Amino acid sequence: MSADRVLKMVISEATKSDQALLFKNPLLGVALDESKERLRDGDYLVRKIEGIDPRSGGIELLDDVRVGQRVRFHVRDAKTAVAEFETILDRAKRNELQTSLEGLVMKPIVGTLAIADVTRGVKFFKERNVDTETFIRYAPTSLLGCFAQAEIAPLGGQPSPTYTHESVSAFTVIRRRSDKTVPAVESEEDAETGET
Repeated sequence: MSADRVLKMVISEATKSDQALLFKNPLLGVALDESKERLRDGDYLVRKIEGIDPRSGGIELLDDVRVGQRVRFHVRDAKTAVAEFETILDRAKRNELQTSLEGLVMKPIVGTLAIADVTRGVKFFKERNVDTETFIRYAPTSLLGCFAQAEIAPLGGQPSPTYTHESVSAFTVIRRRSDKTVPAVESEEDAETGET
């Protein structure tokens, strides 16, 4: 079955709100790790559907997709975008807590660089600064940012590899530089005396 017929079938079976989103901004997620038996939202690199070839029924993307590669149609709305971002930020907070529990102290954040896709502004969220205010709730810091056409960042907050993304915001946390990791404080007494 051609890709355009599958898309038409997905649209016909979608809810009214998802149909509106598919007509407005259809997206295709390309699975990055096909060895996974069960894929989650963060396992896809999402691409905007640029067009459909009427002769072949193929979908046009600004990316290569191999025959047989796992893909999934996606919709993006403001509420889901914030929820996905909060999930990534929660994971980062848990990782920082785990590092602390292992006896290491994370270096303090001195600032953040934010690069937001032009599609994630007021037109998408219906209000200003949604991504930056969401980020600052999790990591109060000074922030410098700009809008761009595409962002280069890891997928789902993982450290590597990096990909070119569309319709996302990428945040780079800048931490104080240090030659060594400072051990965590062992007890309240140590905290008062400054000894570790």
